[in-house]
Amino acid sequence: MPPSSELYNLPFDKIEEVRYRQFTRKISVGDLRYPRIKAIAVKGRPAVFFSREDLSAGIVGEPIDGIAGYEPASATALMRALVMYGAFGYPKPPATQPATKPGGYPTTGPATKPVVAAPAGK
Repeated sequence: MPPSSELYNLPFDKIEEVRYRQFTRKISVGDLRYPRIKAIAVKGRPAVFFSREDLSAGIVGEPIDGIAGYEPASATALMRALVMYGAFGYPKPPATQPATKPGGYPTTGPATKPVVAAPAGK
């Protein structure tokens, strides 16, 4: 997934940089400034995410040498983004302007209070 992907640019959790473990920096070829998360699309939408670089040891904070993956803070940020994207998707802007008052109340005229019926038998 490219750095411009919605996955890394969630409005509440933008990932601007990642850091790889020292071992990964020694053995890896290519640009290590960006995450290397891949996705399999189903019906035109990313549905399965995977990474050749380890995320699991990173999210538990294991400082083990010899693991090709992300540093703990980066692994945690990536996993959080994956879970949030999977659960909620990327919020799209509304097609129309939202009403000025929430809850279905009219946007003009006096505010009204709901009528509460008295309990039966009293």
